[in-house]
Amino acid sequence: MVGPARPKDRICVDDFIVPVPSGVFLRTGPIDDPLQNDAFGYALDLPGRPGVTRVTVAPQAGASTLLTEYVQSQREPVRAKLVLDLTKLGTRVTERIARDYARRFRVGVGWVPFREIADLSAPHVQFADAGGRPTARPDLADHARVLPPEGTAVTATPDSLHPLTPTSLADLRSLAGKLREAHTATAGRVDDFDKPAIDAWTRFGTALDTFAAGVDRTAAQPRVPPEALDERRVDASAALHAYDDARVLTPGAKPPMISTLTAPPAPAAPRARLDFAPRSPNGAPADPPRVGSDEAFDLVVLPDGAQRRAFLGGLLRDTPPERVQSLIAAISAAVPNLSRDPEIVRDLAVAGAFTAVLAKGGTVPQWAADAVGRLAPATDADAARDWLDQAGLTGAARPPFANALDELTRPLEAVAGPSVAPPATRPADLDPLLPVRAAERRLTEESARTGAPPGPSVDRYGAWAAEVTPTAATVPAGSLTDGFANLIGGVSALYGKPVDPTTFDGTPPTDLTRADAERAVGGTFRPLSDERRIWNFVLSQPGASVWVHVPGGRQGPRVFGIVGDGRAGPVTARWADPRVPGLFGATADVQDTHGALLKQDGVHVVALDPAGNPIDLDAYTPPEPAPTPSAPVRQGPVTRPQHAEVPALAEMVAAADWPDALAVFAANREVLSTPAAMEHLNYRIATATKTITARLVSMRGIFQLAALGKYDLAVNYLTAADPAKRRLILSGNVAGADAALLGAMSDLSAAVTRTNAERADVAIITAAARALRGRKNDVDRSLVPRFVSYSARVAWFRHLRGLADRHSGNAAFVDEINALIREVLRC
Repeated sequence: MVGPARPKDRICVDDFIVPVPSGVFLRTGPIDDPLQNDAFGYALDLPGRPGVTRVTVAPQAGASTLLTEYVQSQREPVRAKLVLDLTKLGTRVTERIARDYARRFRVGVGWVPFREIADLSAPHVQFADAGGRPTARPDLADHARVLPPEGTAVTATPDSLHPLTPTSLADLRSLAGKLREAHTATAGRVDDFDKPAIDAWTRFGTALDTFAAGVDRTAAQPRVPPEALDERRVDASAALHAYDDARVLTPGAKPPMISTLTAPPAPAAPRARLDFAPRSPNGAPADPPRVGSDEAFDLVVLPDGAQRRAFLGGLLRDTPPERVQSLIAAISAAVPNLSRDPEIVRDLAVAGAFTAVLAKGGTVPQWAADAVGRLAPATDADAARDWLDQAGLTGAARPPFANALDELTRPLEAVAGPSVAPPATRPADLDPLLPVRAAERRLTEESARTGAPPGPSVDRYGAWAAEVTPTAATVPAGSLTDGFANLIGGVSALYGKPVDPTTFDGTPPTDLTRADAERAVGGTFRPLSDERRIWNFVLSQPGASVWVHVPGGRQGPRVFGIVGDGRAGPVTARWADPRVPGLFGATADVQDTHGALLKQDGVHVVALDPAGNPIDLDAYTPPEPAPTPSAPVRQGPVTRPQHAEVPALAEMVAAADWPDALAVFAANREVLSTPAAMEHLNYRIATATKTITARLVSMRGIFQLAALGKYDLAVNYLTAADPAKRRLILSGNVAGADAALLGAMSDLSAAVTRTNAERADVAIITAAARALRGRKNDVDRSLVPRFVSYSARVAWFRHLRGLADRHSGNAAFVDEINALIREVLRC
């Protein structure tokens, strides 16, 4: 799933979840904050321990959703190795706190100074020496590790609570909001306080985050169990005690007293919420199922309802019918932890009704029809039109369900209005050729400045789009005159080709037509046969573009383009539609509003190459990647050598599967482990057709690994059916590898990888091999980091750091590996 565009140069993992030698460091504030920086330095200096991932928790990180997201995103085998280090939590870690963390996260809490554990005889307390090794003698212990006790629950007693602790959930929510206001009002002065006051406010912030997060989580439950309310009261009491301490130590003007904060709230008191809800790249919100959390996050960050509905429609079309209902249900469960927008809730309810139709084989369950009927009066016209469009697109993609989806969405038709948008009207005083004249002026100024005819320039197009957007954004969406004017001006600005307005129909033109656009660009709009051809074309040709005419739909006709932007190196697809402010600065997505329009019936396109010349999109074939240099390097044309190894190689190629091919190699190993066999194999690779090249490259990987004494690696990899196991086999051999081994592993995978996650791993290995050979790593950005999960990012950080340490004497290589690490951790 392609997610929303993120800043290209930001390092996601380095924002909040930082890999360190002993495991990971979790933080919530700026790394230059004194408390955060001190904790980070502590985490960096910790040695690693085999079989244990130490999770060093920075001040306030334990109370935010970040820790919950991180722990819940780990699979059980990984979670079993996690140990939380609360040494730098920002507060004294008592047994009660350690037990609370252990119970809440179902992981061990370790490296707590044993003198701070109240009950040293508790059965769930283990001791460790300075090296982290378990010891049975407390007198030799430096640290204690608290394990999650079975059935342990934190209970509250009247004597242990702050006397002003509220008793109802509504009052607890009001108190959380008041405490947050008090914290925010004082936060700007904290830097001027002395250290005891700063520490007190840090402890209060930690306690408040825990309290506020728990109240929000409990309030979202349909029924609040008594034990959950007790836990929230415990959290509230801890926050109140911490607030008292911080208030006493605050110099100058004091924050309000607790008796003031706990007075009956005014009507419509603001709902308590977390000020900051960080999210790991592959994590999950607090408590809901892990499945669907990424999609939920991608949904709520989309800027408007139309894009969110297009996103949900894409899921309905692209997810197998047997899985779509559970996926939408999981998203619905995760969204309340991220957003309370009622429009998102309504959209998810409609999507849920869609899934019922898809899951029931094309019939409309009564409850689904009733749900859409209830939601229709609260749905605005634009949302209703969007859902009718999504029903049509989904029905077109899945014809057996079309009639049922039409029946399901019938209540929305009255809300949506006419099935075809009325003709767009535009201001009479608006020059229809404004975009064309703006492009012509830019070209004239550039030619006068440089003394040469302007050529293609994506920068020029971006500047032109920024200039015309304020006007273009005000015209009706269905105005074809303005749509074709934007197309003509955009092509002129992009390719440096002035357009003669006198060639347009009419004098002066008031209604530009598709024929005008075709004369201006020099090409003809043709029916779109497959939307994938658009993406293949623009992503393989920097500067190429495809211009799209969508003739109809509920919101009227649309005209826009998509441009391959290669200014930063790897090509990025960008929508060209000046009527949407800021659109050209974002990455085009198959699931967004414009991407959904490509799936409609009757779409026509004209494709232009990087020079602005029209091409036949149906006949276009992406260029083949540059072949991998073979060894030995040949001089002159390739000529076919004759070797006795040919029959054995042919038998390997013809083998039904990889176990059979390995059996052939084993039976003929003496013959095939020769330079002559490798030379013949390289000849076959250089002259083979595309369909067999990948298999031959994997065979070369077998030969190379056998020569390196790593034949078992090839056997284990090629006989592993599970992609996850294949990935572990390759990545586990990276840290101790040299260039030859990395290259051999890259070759071995050529015909075996089946998932994008595997291909991303191979791309990292290939980049590392290039770096070891003294070349720029040039990792494939279409795969990395897009298909590298968070847990894989942390693992790759360690593998690549291990590789850099092994070759620490090669400064240029270490620099390239550090650059590769930044690519892996990049957003």
